[in-house]
Amino acid sequence: MKKTVSLFLAVVLAVTAVFSCAPLAFASEFLVVENCEEPDESGLYTAQEDTTVRIADPASVQGQPLHYMLIFTLKNKEMRVTEQIEYEPSQPLRLTDAIIRAIEDGVLTQEELEGVSVAILSMTVGDEDAALSEDIRFLPAACAPVEFLQEEGQYPVSEEIGLSTQTQDAEIRYTLDGTSPLHESALFYDRNTGIVLTEDMNIRASARKAGLKSSEIVQAAYTVAKSGAVAASPVPGTVPAGTEVTLSAAEGETILYTTDGSVPEKGAAGTEDAGTNRASVTVNGDMVISARTYNGAAAPGDVQRFSYRVSGAGDTYEPNDSAVSATEVSFPAKLKATLHTASDVDYYKFHYNYQMPVELLLFQPDDDNAAYTLSLLDESGTEVARSELEGDQRITAKLSEGDYYAVVQGNGGYFTEQEYTLVLSKQAAEGIDLSEYNMLNAMLNADSSEDCYTPTEGRGGILSGGDVYMALAYLARWSGPVLEADDPYMLDELDYFDFTYNEVPARYHLRQAILLPDREKNAEDTLHYKNAIYTYGAIYCGLRHIEGENGYYDETGSYYYKPEEDMAGGGHAISLVGWDDTVPAESFTVTVDGETYTPAGDGAFIAKNNYGTEKGQNGFFYISYYSADLSANSAAAIFVDDPADSYDNIYQYDMLGYTNYYEPSQYSRGKVLYTKNVFEAAGDQAIKAVSFYAMHEEQDYDVYIEANGETKHVASGTHKYKGYYTVELGDGMLVSSGETFSVIIRLQNRDGSDVAAAIEMPISGRSERAKAQAGQSFTSADGRTWTDISQQYSANNCIKVFTDGEGGGTNEEDQGEPGTALRVSQLSGTGISAPAATADTASASGQNRTAALPQGETAAPATELPEKFDLRDAGAVTPPKNQGWIPSCWTFAAMSSAESILLRQNNIAEKLGVESISINSADSVDLKAEGTAEFTAAAVVMPDEEEFSGVKWSYAGDLDSIEIKMEDSVSGEQTVLFTAKLPGTVTITATSTADDTKSVSKTIEITQASPQPAPGPSSQPDGNGGTGQDTAGVQDSPKTNDGKDMTLWIVLAVAAAAAVVVAVILLNRKKKQ
Repeated sequence: MKKTVSLFLAVVLAVTAVFSCAPLAFASEFLVVENCEEPDESGLYTAQEDTTVRIADPASVQGQPLHYMLIFTLKNKEMRVTEQIEYEPSQPLRLTDAIIRAIEDGVLTQEELEGVSVAILSMTVGDEDAALSEDIRFLPAACAPVEFLQEEGQYPVSEEIGLSTQTQDAEIRYTLDGTSPLHESALFYDRNTGIVLTEDMNIRASARKAGLKSSEIVQAAYTVAKSGAVAASPVPGTVPAGTEVTLSAAEGETILYTTDGSVPEKGAAGTEDAGTNRASVTVNGDMVISARTYNGAAAPGDVQRFSYRVSGAGDTYEPNDSAVSATEVSFPAKLKATLHTASDVDYYKFHYNYQMPVELLLFQPDDDNAAYTLSLLDESGTEVARSELEGDQRITAKLSEGDYYAVVQGNGGYFTEQEYTLVLSKQAAEGIDLSEYNMLNAMLNADSSEDCYTPTEGRGGILSGGDVYMALAYLARWSGPVLEADDPYMLDELDYFDFTYNEVPARYHLRQAILLPDREKNAEDTLHYKNAIYTYGAIYCGLRHIEGENGYYDETGSYYYKPEEDMAGGGHAISLVGWDDTVPAESFTVTVDGETYTPAGDGAFIAKNNYGTEKGQNGFFYISYYSADLSANSAAAIFVDDPADSYDNIYQYDMLGYTNYYEPSQYSRGKVLYTKNVFEAAGDQAIKAVSFYAMHEEQDYDVYIEANGETKHVASGTHKYKGYYTVELGDGMLVSSGETFSVIIRLQNRDGSDVAAAIEMPISGRSERAKAQAGQSFTSADGRTWTDISQQYSANNCIKVFTDGEGGGTNEEDQGEPGTALRVSQLSGTGISAPAATADTASASGQNRTAALPQGETAAPATELPEKFDLRDAGAVTPPKNQGWIPSCWTFAAMSSAESILLRQNNIAEKLGVESISINSADSVDLKAEGTAEFTAAAVVMPDEEEFSGVKWSYAGDLDSIEIKMEDSVSGEQTVLFTAKLPGTVTITATSTADDTKSVSKTIEITQASPQPAPGPSSQPDGNGGTGQDTAGVQDSPKTNDGKDMTLWIVLAVAAAAAVVVAVILLNRKKKQ
């Protein structure tokens, strides 16, 4: 039976023995250990199967009873203890037999024995309560390793692979799927038949026997000899209809093939058996031929696929033979296509708005005669540049913002069915180095920066530490980033009072920042992190550590692991730049306060630190997937890839960014929240984009603009992750100088949970300099009745507006004055959260602990990722820097992510995963006589693989002119996106769900031959921004239970009621007459 340690006084003594360093003799005065090597320095024996323990002098016990007890320490530090068992002193006690009895008595299981780190045999003389006379500490015996009777290599089919072990009567378990042979699903090895080799196998094996630990796992790889390859003539590609494709193989082999996409199998439905080494297939339409060989003496050959397209059909992007029919593609992009006739020309349309030059690369088809040319045209069709080199083509050009065409065509009528590759990218940026010093002083130096945080706990000022939200506030308000050369880090400056904020023009602007889901240390959340690194670049990540000899690094600083049992220490921020699933868990074993901890499994992220190149492996280190503090703060991918001149002006009130979130309890159970900011136009301008935070995964948004006396629905979409996002509004909306305009954001979570909105407000000891004044920011449950949070809480919504035109944006006077700073304790019951980040737990490293954001769920990425990936191999990591003694790690981690993502986007030619996305659709839709028309489109994601097939649609422009029908589709699916109701202009955007940096937009004109009555005027907001008034065009229309609009039915009902009233009046009049 199992008994806990607390039931036995002997266990107290046993625990003392476990952690004792006093050595035990190989043969003491009382006990003798036989058939065993000498113990190590701590007195620990490594037992063998026949190891025994006996009394040195049986006569010395003088007939007194002897008892022994076994104590097992499991891997999780739990103990198992047997009862006192009587022992005959004249016979040696075999340790393996004693363990078998413990298993039979239910003290522990055979599986638990695998994890026993140490066992103790305690022997007593006299009755059961007698004092302990002697104990032996030992490691239980293990089976001898499994041996492979055939060396690794290639063997004929049906070869028998033999296994053996020197442990007599031990059973052997093995697996072929890469899993552990210790698992209960492992296969039992039959010595009579062996393992018959029918296909390539990677065998993992272990020996097992009762009372012994299983042997260490061994593995060997075997390949089976297969039939030869199949050749196809003509080679795959574009061929005329009726072409006879000849399949051939070596003499003595037989060809199997299919044309329906299935795998050729002898005797299977759909499989054609040629009966010889030659076969002929007629191609009358697009066709994929799957073929393999067999010969009876070897395994069937590998399946080979030959893809043919009939002449005239062209590739996926056809028809795209002119600027009018050009295929709209994402930028950057990597495309594979063909010229299928002598006259074929391929046009690809893309939008460019970057400061650095564009770079177009055309890699010729795999054909000795290939001679395609490459041209770059502007929107008017004027040639900007042309490349007619021998071999591959390259164009580099400095472009202004606008639409452009990349044109591929044959030279002298040449064409081939072989594919060419076209790469559209920015010219590789060299030496990206962004200033951490500028960010640090802008956000924490109260002496020289007006709009900064004012933490009072900790060491104060720039010594307070920071977080990712501070970094995003700095970037989102256009304070940075600036180049390191323009504001270098003062590492050698000993007097931090000399630190100062220098206003330097930003080199780039923040476009978005993706906040990844909090980690639960399982495979799915690790996949989110891997996918972000693989797809975007380095990510900002937090952990909690203690520097020095009591920390959680190994001696070299190369491996880091923090167990859940000890979460002491302050915070630290680093960036993750890759991963390696094969790093052994043992590499991370740490000892803390005398306790030894090892991660539960293998694998680690590759991290870039901020202590120069002297620490770790040239400034990098591995952090275990199982480290309890990994992502103690929200992990973020930071995109500063908008050119600094993308927009002329910015309107904003939230200079300190997201400091809190608003989650009112009084709004309706529709789980919808509206937020609104009111601004005054500083000049005649066009509203081009807005930005705001998504505080929940899978959050739907709608954007409305109130201006010119009307309310317009201008954008709609979904954000997969929490984060900060910029939403472009297509052609935008014009406002006049001095005119009041409002931006309204409607938010709703797809899982139906409560909605929160990011706000900035003054909090004592953190964001006391936050400014607001009445009439700036509002919230609403229904889009009709509004609450002025600027007046009520001195708070502002985190909504920004970007415009083009003269006059500027908001200025310092528009910000208002700092409001009354509340303490955290005063927020209870207000609908406002505690601060998103606190400054009371900063460590010497300078990273604060941050409170969790509202939690939701999002589907795990579908991408099957490699077991190893390192952004350094792709040239997408900047060198490690040294933060020195200043607690500024948060600035280094943020800039590392921003720099890496910039570099990653410039390396599209080397990038894996999604290469491009394009839209196939018409450019316009005509309203029918009845006043509506459906618009269909398809998005094509390349490469054409199932894991990349998801597409997300968003819309901008005159959304009051359409009824949106589709938000999610799959690659290649022709679907109805919207129903057009009124003339207007709508921009549709298709985004890859596997890589949301891959998106493409297309502008659709909605036209009508005969004029329709114009819609009635919308209600105007009143002078204080609409408080208490209806906002026409924003509130939801009444709906039936099935979601249909009830407006028409209400109108008809009112008309019917009016008719009844008129009829009653006429009837009464007639009676009076």
